[in-house]
Amino acid sequence: MVDHAGQNAIEKLERTMDRMIKALGEVDASITDLDERAARLPDEARARAEDVRATVEEGLAALAAASRKAAEDTEALDIGFQERVRRNYDMLTEAVRLMGVVSGEPVSSRRREPAPAPESRPAVAEERGFGLRGRLRLEPTEEAARRAPPPATSGPLDWSDLVSDGAPPPPVEPMDLDQPIMPADADAMADRITAAIRRMGVDPNALLPRSRVEEAAEAFAGRDPDRARQIVRRVAPAAVRSVSRRVMSDPELKSDAERYVRAYAQKLAGAARSGDGPGVLSALATDPGRAFMLLDAAVGDLA
Repeated sequence: MVDHAGQNAIEKLERTMDRMIKALGEVDASITDLDERAARLPDEARARAEDVRATVEEGLAALAAASRKAAEDTEALDIGFQERVRRNYDMLTEAVRLMGVVSGEPVSSRRREPAPAPESRPAVAEERGFGLRGRLRLEPTEEAARRAPPPATSGPLDWSDLVSDGAPPPPVEPMDLDQPIMPADADAMADRITAAIRRMGVDPNALLPRSRVEEAAEAFAGRDPDRARQIVRRVAPAAVRSVSRRVMSDPELKSDAERYVRAYAQKLAGAARSGDGPGVLSALATDPGRAFMLLDAAVGDLA
């Protein structure tokens, strides 16, 4: 029994030893394979580097060849362009020569005749100043000196000395600056201005509702027309720009608009000075008032 157990143990040990020997053999084979691969790595790396170098050199050579070809093409184009310019210049020279021959006057002998001197011109004295051109000072001639009025002996100049020939100025009535100056045809002008604005495709009633008119009236009553203009420009910027362009392009309409705006502004200023806020609102809440607001926002700074 003991001998049988010992025999079994010996057989197991022998099988274990065989497996271990076989595993060690495989490990040795793997190590040998790794050593062989490691030995081949420098050669493979050198081969790969040679391949990369050859590829880079080929690319650089191709790039250099393309650059040389581009330079040659550019030089050929430049030569062709210069040749064409020379031919065109020769053709123009020949055409000018033929034109001179046709006109019967040689090209080389064609000169401008000197312009005749004017009979009488004021003497001109040149003063050098800053800039590319000197200033020109006109000196009066003898005839202009004889026609000139004698200078004043004493006392400062007045407007009457500039606008009269020595006669006493007519009496001037003082102006009432608080009284608004309305044109004689105020109603006709208002209708004409309103119709002109509507012909531009601008509807003042739709663009300026009652609430905006009240804000503008508060600004006018507070003697702040700039704030009223800003309100209108903020509410209807496109309409203000359209009216401004149309007015600036039509001198007659511009004159009417300036007179209308000035007269209506004086009317509103008079109501504001008297503290009549409802009067300002009632004046602006009409069609002529809305037309005035648009015109004032468009050209009010110029009126």
